[in-house]
Amino acid sequence: AAISFLHATEMSSWGDPEGFASLRASLAQKNPNRLYHWESTARGFENLFYDQWEEAKTAASQRAIFVSWWANEFYRIAEDDPLYRVYYGAKGSFNAQEKAWSREVKQLYGVEIDDEQIAWWRWLAAEQQSDESLRLQEYPWTENQAFQASGSQFFTATELSRLYTEVNRLPAPEYYRLTFGDNFIDTKIAVSNSKNATLKVWKNPEKLAFYVLGADPAYGSSENADGFAISVWRVWADRADQVCEFVDYQMTTSQFAWAIAYLCGAYGPCTFNLEVSGPGHAVLNEIQNMRKEKSFGLAAARPVLKDVLGSMRDFMYRKYDSIYGTPGALHTQTNFQMKERMMNQYRDYIERKMAHPVSRELVSEMTSIQREAGSAPAAPDHRKDDRVIAAALAILAWNDQVRNKLLSQGLMYRDERQQAIEQAAGAVNVVGSRNVRNYMKDLGILYSKAAVVETNVKVSKGRAVNRT
Repeated sequence: AAISFLHATEMSSWGDPEGFASLRASLAQKNPNRLYHWESTARGFENLFYDQWEEAKTAASQRAIFVSWWANEFYRIAEDDPLYRVYYGAKGSFNAQEKAWSREVKQLYGVEIDDEQIAWWRWLAAEQQSDESLRLQEYPWTENQAFQASGSQFFTATELSRLYTEVNRLPAPEYYRLTFGDNFIDTKIAVSNSKNATLKVWKNPEKLAFYVLGADPAYGSSENADGFAISVWRVWADRADQVCEFVDYQMTTSQFAWAIAYLCGAYGPCTFNLEVSGPGHAVLNEIQNMRKEKSFGLAAARPVLKDVLGSMRDFMYRKYDSIYGTPGALHTQTNFQMKERMMNQYRDYIERKMAHPVSRELVSEMTSIQREAGSAPAAPDHRKDDRVIAAALAILAWNDQVRNKLLSQGLMYRDERQQAIEQAAGAVNVVGSRNVRNYMKDLGILYSKAAVVETNVKVSKGRAVNRT
């Protein structure tokens, strides 16, 4: 007989993944009266409980339940208590940080934080737990604060909390799944759901816009990075917004090159930055093969490749300590020094509110990034950072190669935003956009195999591709 009821306590202290897997295998799957309750103080993300929590947030048969300090009826100081006058006062008010955290609690859980609770929180900070990191670990306001790394977290708890708040306000992206054949022109894109999607699109391509793309192949940045990740950002001289994300764990290096080319073509003109350590060289080799096929390959594929490759701009790596600053290589090899600069640069733009990620999974991976002595910022062995590396590669391309051009042209986000407000007031739309899903259809490489009649597919730039 399988286990029908289980109360697993303090899971963050469990240390045997194999034993945990064996326990889960013994649980009943059909008993209608079964219940399994896993609970713990978070105590960082380097434990089994964090994995269980992340799984429960997206699972169909599990629920993630967060219980905060403000849910405890005793965690407050009444107005008639002398401590209330000390830590809040008759004319007290919330400070900026308390206001921000209270707004997040209201948004996520619908709970209003009152002044008696704030008085208790200040007393806790002053007389019980002065270390903010430990205080947020034991008494978090939100689930985003609960999983705090102990002392070595690369991105600060305040910034991660802010990012979680921002991404939670966004509408759901468009979900797609890319499938691949034997050649690039066999690539197909289909509408999917959040579970099976490999491509998420928050904003479709805009005309007259500039984009950067970061691509990290599986096992490129580290031996633990087992996902193929692409991060696409729209950029101005003073801002970078993530618009699209692709992640797949089951593909080849050639297929990854096709995915890069597809997204560069859809979001062109696009400067792409590929991690070329290890498998990255094979990806770059396939892109070079596509460039050869553009001139010497199959006749049916040439116009498609010409359109796609025409939108791709290689990132040209240059050493920052070089006197002349001339490019010395294609793309980026993430050695210790390069990764250190790239990750710090990404964090700086995040904290300066110039880089704006929109992927919840990306922000979740950012919580895992640690700085250990003698090594560059990275996720520990059992965590993933594929999305973070891809995003940092994109921001590196923006900073090193694209931003100066945008500065010289005066392409500022604040100016474009003001122009959009004025156009909206006058009901004028001069920019326009195109759809990622329809991009390959416009090129004429997506067509029904059931069709047996000869048709002429009109291509977006005036060409016609004959299909049967």
